[in-house]
Amino acid sequence: MIWFTLALFVVSFLIVALLAPKPNIENARADSLDNVNFPRATEDAPIPLILGRVRMKAPNTIWYGDFEAVPITEKVKTGLFSSKRVTVGYTYYLGLNLALGMGPGTVLREIYIDDKSAWSGTAGPGASAVNGIYLNLGGYKKGGSFRSNAVYYSGELDLVNQPINGYLEGQIGAGNVPAYLGTAHIVFPKAELGESAQLRKMAFILENSTNALGLPNSGKIGDDMNPAEAIYQIMTNTWRGMGVDPAVIDTTSLSAIGNTLYTEGNGVSVVVTAESTGSSLVQEILRQIDGVAYQDPDTGRIIFKLIRDDYVVEDLPVYDEDDVIKVQNFSRTSWDEVIAQVKI
Repeated sequence: MIWFTLALFVVSFLIVALLAPKPNIENARADSLDNVNFPRATEDAPIPLILGRVRMKAPNTIWYGDFEAVPITEKVKTGLFSSKRVTVGYTYYLGLNLALGMGPGTVLREIYIDDKSAWSGTAGPGASAVNGIYLNLGGYKKGGSFRSNAVYYSGELDLVNQPINGYLEGQIGAGNVPAYLGTAHIVFPKAELGESAQLRKMAFILENSTNALGLPNSGKIGDDMNPAEAIYQIMTNTWRGMGVDPAVIDTTSLSAIGNTLYTEGNGVSVVVTAESTGSSLVQEILRQIDGVAYQDPDTGRIIFKLIRDDYVVEDLPVYDEDDVIKVQNFSRTSWDEVIAQVKI
């Protein structure tokens, strides 16, 4: 009797399980390309000026496309003896081209995603492969990962060292892609974005150093640029500077302050992401190094001088009433015109 009851219970259980309605499990839906959030993409955005080693936090998106959503599936039980493979999420892929700064010779040192290092090395000058860019965003079904290879261009001014990217031509069409001469940019061919259809915050460590003045340590002070070399580039460079004739600049005085600054360990790194005049940049560097620039009335050349305690007071010229040739105008001051406070 007991065995009959147990058998009847098992049969009843199986009948109920088999006749139970299947759960309505819906597949996850993929986001579209319209849902992807991009870094700034402004047609008239200035190309950043980079001198020394800087962190570029505002790349300009100059192309995106080749979007794909690949489903993530797993087997889910739908009954006692049945299961179903359903889509639980998506891994998203997207091609990108980001403009970073002015060249030529701008070297890529590191890539950050969400303020975490995803790649470090040296890319450039010229066109360089950047392989193994990777950052774990939380793991499988928890955010996925950012993963990509890339090609970096250091902003050279000729097609030999700054060729047109083949991946972009394959996406847009031959003859429709510029070489972006003079602009450092990086192309991500179908990067894996992770399991969310949005781009993460990206930043790039870039370096640009020159040594037209022939200063010590190739014009560098640590990771920074020698301020004298930076001033010379801003004033004379015809592509990213003011295009001033070098003959107008007293390079002897500029090299002299460059040597002093190297001894002091006083370097500078400049990134300019908004419109600015060259003279204001030079003045800002002079403010940092405590220097002045003036035009020699005899030669017409611009002379640079550091304000330092490098003189003997007794050797300074003294000008007093004996040196007055003629008084053009004179008036007595009243008490309310007496200077009561001097700010230095």
